[in-house]
Amino acid sequence: MSNTQNEKKSVQKGNFVNHVGFEVLEKKNNILLKLDTKSWHLNSNKFLHGGVTATMLDTALGISIKNVTGKNCITINLNISYLKPVIINDIVVSSSEVIQTGNNIATAESNIWLDGDIIAKAIGTFKLIG
Repeated sequence: MSNTQNEKKSVQKGNFVNHVGFEVLEKKNNILLKLDTKSWHLNSNKFLHGGVTATMLDTALGISIKNVTGKNCITINLNISYLKPVIINDIVVSSSEVIQTGNNIATAESNIWLDGDIIAKAIGTFKLIG
């Protein structure tokens, strides 16, 4: 089984990411995740909950780092800027890029897009495991 197939299995089957409802669109060094916003993704103001946004960014960053380094990783730091609100039935897509890798630490950045606009962006630092 190739790394891409292994990664798809770990992202889409039986874990929190699957529960949230992300769809993996592309798997290379730049991971793309898609989310069709449903009522259960919204906060009490009827906008996409910040925790869902954070999970999407963190997931895209971590998978991208794993794809580049071949190692599992855990989040050390995640800095998020929330730029625009998202409402029910909006479809958002995240993209990410690894910007630095070392022996034990890697850093990546990610954006979430809605209709050509960035609605959130993050930079994350991850500890490489293994």
